[in-house]
Amino acid sequence: GVQTCALPISKSGWLSLYRLQPGDPPDAEGERGGWARFRDSQTFEFDDVLPGRYRIRMDARGEKRATYSCGVVDVPATGLEGLLVSPQIQ
Repeated sequence: GVQTCALPISKSGWLSLYRLQPGDPPDAEGERGGWARFRDSQTFEFDDVLPGRYRIRMDARGEKRATYSCGVVDVPATGLEGLLVSPQIQ
């Protein structure tokens, strides 16, 4: 799910995955590897994501559009379920 309770904006938007390579520095952008839309239900699903390490970014929509970092996640070959994504408000 997407934790949006603290956002000062609309509670919908999309999540983007950016694939990181072994040896990338902690602040590396990565290569775009997929996206998923979320709405008020705060649920999302990515299809066809290859195993690896990904940076997650949330693009929130509404009057005040904004982009938030949601950390880095390791996706195993079996995939992931029940991942909670929390935007980091700076």
